[in-house]
Amino acid sequence: MKSFASFLTLTLLAGCATAPDFPAPNDLWKSFTGQLQYATPERSVVGEFTAARHGDDFRLEFSKGGAVTLLKLACHGDFIRAEGPLAHGRWHGRADAAPAYLQGWVAVPTGFASLEKNPRTGIGHEVTFDRGRPNSLTMPGAHAGEKFTFHFNR
Repeated sequence: MKSFASFLTLTLLAGCATAPDFPAPNDLWKSFTGQLQYATPERSVVGEFTAARHGDDFRLEFSKGGAVTLLKLACHGDFIRAEGPLAHGRWHGRADAAPAYLQGWVAVPTGFASLEKNPRTGIGHEVTFDRGRPNSLTMPGAHAGEKFTFHFNR
């Protein structure tokens, strides 16, 4: 009986530990750089960002002064991986199970999808273009007062 309980525990834990591989960006990915203002009722942080997307895959790195990484976010389908101070350490799992403090960040890839030629804008996304190139993207977060404003380099 004890062996069966150990086997069952190991089987369940092994199923929880599996996560998909997050593909690395390559030449097929569209890249973006610029400044991001992340605002909540408690704080406002302005820093630099680099982002890349291809299909349902997305990567974002948000840093202060280029040297202090505040958040790294990777998305592959419905799975998210986040790390850094704004992620409260590290977290990975299904997007719909993200902790409250990451729920706004989980929606950021949808905002970047609205930059395509035939935008699939989400509710509240505001995108401006200059000569066919994205100039800014503003989108609400998941909580009252949370807002993301991306300003793209030319």
